[in-house]
Amino acid sequence: MLAKVTDLHKHGYAAVLAPLLRDVHILEQDGVFIERVGRNVKGTIFCVSADNLAAHGLSGFVESFKEGYVCRFCLATREQFKATEARQFSLRTKDSHDLHVQTIQERDTCSNHFGVKASCVLRDSLDYFHPITGFPPDVLHDLPEGIVPVELSLCIKTMIQMKYFTLECLNQKIASFPYQHADKVDRPQPIPKTFLSRGTIGGNRHENATLLRLLPLLVGSVVPEADGAWTVLMELKEVVHIMAAVSPQPMILRAVEPDQARKLKLSSRPASVDALIAVIKQQLKIDLDFSLKYEDPDFDGKLTFLSDIDELPQKAVVHVSFQQDSSSVA
Repeated sequence: MLAKVTDLHKHGYAAVLAPLLRDVHILEQDGVFIERVGRNVKGTIFCVSADNLAAHGLSGFVESFKEGYVCRFCLATREQFKATEARQFSLRTKDSHDLHVQTIQERDTCSNHFGVKASCVLRDSLDYFHPITGFPPDVLHDLPEGIVPVELSLCIKTMIQMKYFTLECLNQKIASFPYQHADKVDRPQPIPKTFLSRGTIGGNRHENATLLRLLPLLVGSVVPEADGAWTVLMELKEVVHIMAAVSPQPMILRAVEPDQARKLKLSSRPASVDALIAVIKQQLKIDLDFSLKYEDPDFDGKLTFLSDIDELPQKAVVHVSFQQDSSSVA
């Protein structure tokens, strides 16, 4: 279903989504008959993936993030964010949210109550959906374009004050770093001198994520490992890495030796070529050292030396090339 923003503003979410929600309600109540299962299977909407603005619009929260109750997960105000630890904030619950919706419906003159301005259109139509559990965080805007540029600004400011490096030195490192692969496109921009007054380094999500990930290679050698600001950034780097991680995908390999070919199934992609060689040695019980070539789909299956594990397709043919046998091409 596609709808223009102008139509949403004119007619509202309820009218635009009515056909979809009517079908989902039938799915909740009656389900659909699955022949292989031999019975009706019921379902509903588990969650809605949306950015913060769209999530707040659909769920009935305020769509301004400048002041007041701007979070759909807790009952803290934007002003409290700056002075209070997050662990002290009260989380929203289904019961408390339902009370806030009831209050706003009973008070015609009230624009919002604890950040709730209306009921959720999905909640109004479906029996098993609730806005408190149905709108997961917007990772993109919350981390790479939210927390990351602000924390980078604060921590870089502290490390400059500690005289570990200067802004000019950091920008020179950023400009001269030998970026590879996707990092060439997502290379971070030099940090502007105005970052101190703005409280953020700016930049888009790709640039900020790249800068945070590569920061140890840029200035890690001149910053004490136990430094407080550095520790914060390294923990944040780990959080971003975990949040952006994808589920491991199994690999299927056909390993070709000089005298035979065998099939291997790996639960996930090894971290490096050396790790893959170690796995092949273990599973195929090979004691000799060898290198790997693979049939490169970019070159009509011609053999290419495997130097980067990310170049190997998820389903691939690898050729074991024993180092003691220089005449072997397999």
